Amino acid sequence: MGDGEQIKVFEDPWLTRPFSFKPVARVTNENLLVAGLLDDSGQQWNIEILNQVFLEVDKEAILKIPLSYKRKPDKLIWHYDKRGIYRVKSGYQVALRNKVRDLSSGSSVDSGWWIALWNLNIPPKVRIFVWRVCNNAIPSLTNLVRRKIVDDLMCLRCEKAEESVEHALLWCRKAKEIWSKSIFWCLISNLKGLNSQDMLRFVFSKTRRDDLAFFCVVIWCLLSGT
Repeated sequence: MGDGEQIKVFEDPWLTRPFSFKPVARVTNENLLVAGLLDDSGQQWNIEILNQVFLEVDKEAILKIPLSYKRKPDKLIWHYDKRGIYRVKSGYQVALRNKVRDLSSGSSVDSGWWIALWNLNIPPKVRIFVWRVCNNAIPSLTNLVRRKIVDDLMCLRCEKAEESVEHALLWCRKAKEIWSKSIFWCLISNLKGLNSQDMLRFVFSKTRRDDLAFFCVVIWCLLSGT
């Protein structure tokens, strides 16, 4: 976002909130521009207007957007690339992610996944650990760097990539050696680009209960250091 003069608040995708990138709030003025949400300086959000127009969830998302002090024109970018550039590879990954999301969408499927997890015949510590994996709440190096606990992102096992939860779980050379010998490899080998929760939901939708229990135990063994 630059000066906000080209972005329509309720029509254009401008919030960093996949998948709609649009406010949840109802339309009050379909021609309202983002520039109209700024104060007279154009360098700060007008909190009074935000309070009047938006729900709290929208206001929080808006306030997280940094404003340009140079008043540059607005620019269309690809959200799923760090440099904002569209590539076929990232487009494919987004399409795959959306497909899996559609397969597992809906409150019944979502609640079904959690009910199935909590009722698996596995130790409680494994269930809790898998829940933490789903919520990106384990100490991967990317999470530790984000919290300023460590400085180096590189995976200590393979030293080939940043250690995100997904990398440690699936794509690290050591993890792939284990999964490639399992019955799950045909399911997960093409899921690169998905976050851990979407991946687990996909496996859940394609796997029998007994196999799902084994899958969760493998996750615990891979990531807990056991």
